[in-house]
Amino acid sequence: MALELVKTISGAAVRISLVDGTAFVDSNTAGLFSTMADGWHYAKFTDAEGDEAAGWLWKPGSGEETGTDLLNGWDFTSGWAPSNVAVSIDSANSFSSSDVTYSRGIYVLASILGTGDLGKLFKLALAGSTTAAPIVTCTTDSGSVFLTGFGSAYKTHSHDGAFPYLRITKDGSATITTLQFQQVTAPSSNGVLITSTKAGSIQNFTTVDGDFDYNAATYDVTIYEDRGGYSGVTLSGVSTSPTMATFTAAMRLSLVDGTAFVDSATSLLAGFRDGNYKITLTDAEGDTAIGWMSAAGSGEVLGAEKILNADFSSWAGDNPVSWDVHGETGTNYITENSGCQIVSDGSWVYMDQSLGTFTVGTLLKTTMVISAEVLGKIQYKVARCGSQLDYAQPSGVGAHSVYGTIDEGLSTSVLIGRVGVCNVTTTGMSIKQVTAPSTKGVLITSTKAGSIQNFTTVDANFDYNAASYTVTVSTE
Repeated sequence: MALELVKTISGAAVRISLVDGTAFVDSNTAGLFSTMADGWHYAKFTDAEGDEAAGWLWKPGSGEETGTDLLNGWDFTSGWAPSNVAVSIDSANSFSSSDVTYSRGIYVLASILGTGDLGKLFKLALAGSTTAAPIVTCTTDSGSVFLTGFGSAYKTHSHDGAFPYLRITKDGSATITTLQFQQVTAPSSNGVLITSTKAGSIQNFTTVDGDFDYNAATYDVTIYEDRGGYSGVTLSGVSTSPTMATFTAAMRLSLVDGTAFVDSATSLLAGFRDGNYKITLTDAEGDTAIGWMSAAGSGEVLGAEKILNADFSSWAGDNPVSWDVHGETGTNYITENSGCQIVSDGSWVYMDQSLGTFTVGTLLKTTMVISAEVLGKIQYKVARCGSQLDYAQPSGVGAHSVYGTIDEGLSTSVLIGRVGVCNVTTTGMSIKQVTAPSTKGVLITSTKAGSIQNFTTVDANFDYNAASYTVTVSTE
């Protein structure tokens, strides 16, 4: 499979059904996808935060279809309730509010949606009249607005909670003549069905990032064409280069044979994780690590804790057990005080612990928990992990994580010390091996469509901990 970028659409207003079995994208714009809805085009929909949903454009919609009306037979006097004492339900189809300050309304007592409805696209239709326009329909009392005024609107279900909540602006009344709420099961003729595989028939998205915004106002859309699907046909303007993409990005790497993978904070690799694409990571000096991108990560997995007394719960002689303390004087000390408190007037005071030897290429996740930061900062260093963990300086109360890859096969240690004048307390220092990548990462194999989870080649001087790499994705 060889993908070539053929179209980009910035700020596309589309509605999306992400539920397995009825996956599709729809739009009010004619022709947005029609020429590419053939099973051979791959599309990525990216929200404002960079999270993505991706799948194959299968075939055009033949007309919007909707399911059962989930509010059929609605009656405000049965199964509905006022949100406030200022609101009264006046009849089966009307309500009023005497509150002159706040918007008030009514809501359905039993939620008509649940976790099984996540990802489904719904359509709301509302008609009637009000003396306190506009009427607003929300997902919950304090939830997002579904529709302002009368008419129809769409929203993809992305949370649990009561629905719907009808609210009028300040004092007045509303009479409702139409109230329908239905799942949209097929797109209009402007839309396109989505499948999880090329020229497939399973109507699912290929990937949906965990934080993807189901209801963004607009998305950036990138569409790729699979040249491999056109046997012998020369497509005008399509490059024959095996290079699919080149970009610079921060990546964290596990280079150990058996657990080789690449992980990222973004979804840059999402369209290439099927065993048919080679990745070349090039550092600033031109050295490379090369492998084949296999399956997408299913969620970060961590190994056992590597630090003894990692939560500083055990003490002896006012020193944390399993840690060696250095540089203490009258005004520079490490003490037990609701955790491990480090105080310094600027002189060097620190503690360390030997961790033994790790296999070169092991990816480590380090996490320091700061519980109090009265003055200054503290820092920590993990030896043999390059610049990433060479005196990391977490700032602010909370848990702070940094990753690093072991680049030397020598004894490793962890050191925690002051940064200038300080008075800081930590309640935890964790170091664990990362054995599997997040959902934005990819497993690496040594051969195309292979199963042995190793890199193909890693140059001897390759920088395991570069701040960023030039990433090249190719088919050979």
